[in-house]
Amino acid sequence: HVRREQAARAASQTYSQIIRALAKLYEVIYYVDLETDHYQEYSASDKYAKLEVGASGEDFFGETAKKVQELVYQPDRERVLLSLTKEVLITQLAAGHSFSLTFRMLSADRPAYYTLVAAGAPEGSEHSMVIGLSNVDEQVQQVIAGELRREENGGT
Repeated sequence: HVRREQAARAASQTYSQIIRALAKLYEVIYYVDLETDHYQEYSASDKYAKLEVGASGEDFFGETAKKVQELVYQPDRERVLLSLTKEVLITQLAAGHSFSLTFRMLSADRPAYYTLVAAGAPEGSEHSMVIGLSNVDEQVQQVIAGELRREENGGT
């Protein structure tokens, strides 16, 4: 009995360490109930928390559409609005796929690249999904700079 409790505690600690490590990859993580649209936000970044996104709410998709209008760089807004609908995400997840979308958000008064990744929640939570938002601006800027250097060097 004691060994089982120790094994359960060790597994729980390992699980917590994995979650904390993965959370560092994202500015914010959402757990969304697809039946009720209720969501819970988990923020690993003070920078993102300052954008005043609520810690939980009852209408993930409605609130997300409002935030897209406020925070997403104008040339990317329509594409993001069309992609981040409940129907699109459910279709992708039902087909066994994850969903990924890269777009620009206004950050410190300039557009910065972010990637949103959505995946179905673990087994036993079929009506839920997890969404992570990460700032990938530095990586995208490096790729753009590399492409510009290649073009300047005659495409080599």
